[in-house]
This record gives sequence, C-alpha cells and structure tokens, in this order.
Amino acid sequence: RKKISAHVVFAGIVTFGLLVFLFPRVSTGRLSSLVYELASGAFLFGMTFMASDPAVLPKTHNGRILYGVILGGMNAVLCYFGAQELGFVFAILLANVFVHSCDRYAAFLKAFAGRLWQRAVLTVKSRKKGGTANA
Repeated sequence: RKKISAHVVFAGIVTFGLLVFLFPRVSTGRLSSLVYELASGAFLFGMTFMASDPAVLPKTHNGRILYGVILGGMNAVLCYFGAQELGFVFAILLANVFVHSCDRYAAFLKAFAGRLWQRAVLTVKSRKKGGTANA
C-alpha cells in the first residue's frame, strides 16, 4: 500500500502562501490576504486529499517537491486572475500534465546544483591556497 506524500502538500502550501503574500487580493493587507486565501476555497482540502494521491505523483522526492511548487504556483495564478474561487480544480488538472516531466527536471536541477556547489567549493579552496580558480 502506498502512502501520501507530505512533500507535495508542504511545497504547494508554501509556494501558494508566498505568492499570495507577495501579491494580495484583499485590500486590508498582506497577512489578511494570506489568511483569507488559505481559509477559503478548496485549496487545503485539495492539497491534502487530491494532490497527494499516490497514483499520480512523481516517483522521486525532488520531483514531488517540484510538482507541489508547480501546483501551488498555478493555483495562486488562477485565483489571482481567475473569476472563480475553485481554481484548484483547474490547477490540479494542469499540473497533472507535468507529472512525468517533474522527475526528469528535478534530476536535472539536482545535478546542476551539485555542479555549482562543486565549483564554489573548488573556488574557495583555491583562494585559500592563494591561487586562482580555473572555471
């Protein structure tokens, strides 16, 4: 039996919360907008029960995080520009298109970040020795 993934839920909520805080729809303030957006609509229900369905999740943990970021971002955009409060339904349909690509892109981003980290470590080591870095 498969278990639900908290990676998708937390990544989606954090992305959605950050975008809603940066671009508020409620004129009373950013924090009021954040509370309103998280408490209304189907977002929390959908993130908990629909987005974490093991049948449609990417296979890797990094892919699941990327899927959650895509889902939270799409939901924020659809809520901000859309006319309906239930933008999550459309966001999950659109995000499911990218499920199989999330593992591939997550592996690419992990390898790219590893190369950047190696280059930064080599640069710091060579500067400590007094030489120049060969980039």
